[in-house]
Amino acid sequence: MSKYKEYSCIIIMTIMHGIFTYRFLGSMPYISLDVFEGASIKAFIMWLVYNTILYIALQKWVALEKIKWKHGVYAIIFGGISTLIKGCIDLGVGKWSAKSEDVIKIAYIVQITTIIFGILLISILFKFIAQRKICFNIKKVKVPLIIIIIILCSYMVVTGRYLCEYYKIIQIYSSKEEVWRLNYYVGGKILDINVWFYVIFYIVFWWFMRRLTQSPEESRGEKK
Repeated sequence: MSKYKEYSCIIIMTIMHGIFTYRFLGSMPYISLDVFEGASIKAFIMWLVYNTILYIALQKWVALEKIKWKHGVYAIIFGGISTLIKGCIDLGVGKWSAKSEDVIKIAYIVQITTIIFGILLISILFKFIAQRKICFNIKKVKVPLIIIIIILCSYMVVTGRYLCEYYKIIQIYSSKEEVWRLNYYVGGKILDINVWFYVIFYIVFWWFMRRLTQSPEESRGEKK
């Protein structure tokens, strides 16, 4: 029953994260620390809440701790630090983006950094916060690993179709303005797709880390 509650919490919170990103952040879960206002403040709060709840969910259902007030304090501290790290990463992406007018490239960079951040966030939670040990067992991780591969391949196929259409059409357009408008349009479509792919990826990667790691007690039990 606890696992159902755990996965329900992760799924609901991650989907809400995606909906908020899509609806209020223009499909970009991006924190702009150099211009910290409007959408950037919303993005900061969104990541802070999300990272904090992941911490509490991990402590309650993975580390099997009885949640006390101190866990709430630690969760907020963890959420704040991890959100600031996300903001610093986005700041670097923003500096690079300011030099580029290619919205398609920006869309891909945003997705790559979002996926990498999610991998680091969830890995740190399992490895260092819950102190679980990596115990690779292909039978246990096979299904989530295959789904992760399918997600990544599907993303490349779906966005690749947009790219193929884009490069075909720009051969027809002659003016830079027309090409930029098309680039902006296709980049926007990819940003919209990004949201739902990273949402699914985060959920499945949590499942993958759940299967990949064991608590110290489980490890000692297997050795016996």
